[in-house]
Amino acid sequence: MELIDFNQKPTSIAPYEFGQDVNRENFVNFLILSYAVSRGNFVIQKVFFVMYEKKFNFPYKQVIQDFYESGGYDAFTEEEQQIFQKAFRGVSAHMEKYIEMEIEDEIRDEIDGLCDRPESEREIIFNSALNFFNFDSINSVLEFNKIAKEFNGRTESSLN
Repeated sequence: MELIDFNQKPTSIAPYEFGQDVNRENFVNFLILSYAVSRGNFVIQKVFFVMYEKKFNFPYKQVIQDFYESGGYDAFTEEEQQIFQKAFRGVSAHMEKYIEMEIEDEIRDEIDGLCDRPESEREIIFNSALNFFNFDSINSVLEFNKIAKEFNGRTESSLN
């Protein structure tokens, strides 16, 4: 898989389907999917990226770093920013938590958080998640979500 040049604007915005190669045209939709499957859990989002690395040879660390260094949210075109904001606004918990003026700042924080979280943050839970997920058996977003929900349930009950 080729790395994505975030300094090049996409020729068009494409939808993203599970297992497709991630490219400049569908990156915004892939990123939205990664947030959707994680439901705000950064550990699950990272597991999702690792699964893509193992199953589909997606160099997520380099791609996310390149995206971050190219400006993160600002590397998106205006159209991509609107798509991302629409997805963000579509989560009712976000709209209950943030006033309209805070949304873009929160989106920037979320995207920056892909790179600027300490590597050790929640490392024990992350390693546990990697052991819990069987990537070979996951062939759809639905299957990933089912396992993520089960993992979250077990993790939350063990923390209480």
